[in-house]
Amino acid sequence: VRWTVRRDGDPRAAAKALRRNATALKTMAGKMLHSKHTPRLEFIDDDARTVREAELDEAFELAAEQELETERHLADLAMRETHVSRMKAEGTYRPGIYEHLLDETYDDEHHDDDVEDVEMLDDEVEVEGLSEWVADSGERDEEFETLMEELMDDVD
Repeated sequence: VRWTVRRDGDPRAAAKALRRNATALKTMAGKMLHSKHTPRLEFIDDDARTVREAELDEAFELAAEQELETERHLADLAMRETHVSRMKAEGTYRPGIYEHLLDETYDDEHHDDDVEDVEMLDDEVEVEGLSEWVADSGERDEEFETLMEELMDDVD
C-alpha cells in the first residue's frame, strides 16, 4: 500500500502508526473484501525515493538545464544572425578573415592559404614568407617586436 502525508504531516509518525496497526488494517481489508486469506500488507511511503529514483530525478533535472542552455544559445545565435543581416543591409558589415569558410559555395580544394596567394594589405609587410602587423606610422610596435623575438628564439 503506497501512502503519503499532507505537507504539514510527519512522515515518520505516520509510518510508525501504519506498522503498529498493520494487523488491524489487514483484518479490516479481509472483511471488506470478504476474503478468507488476505495478503500481507506492506506500506510504502509514496514520497520516499530509492537511490535509482534520485539518480533519475537528477539526470532529468540536468537534461532540462541543458535544454534551457541550448535554447538560450540558439536564441543568441538567432539574435546575432539578425544583427549581421541588418548590418549587411545597411552596408556596415565587415566580414572576418575566416568568413569564407562559412560560405556554402567555398571549395576548400581549390583554395590554397599559402602566403604567396594572399593579397597583402597596406598595413602588412611580407617578411620571409610571413605576414606581420605594422603600425600605421610604418614602425613596428616595440611590444610586438619583443614578442616576436621571444617566439623566434623558442623556434630556434
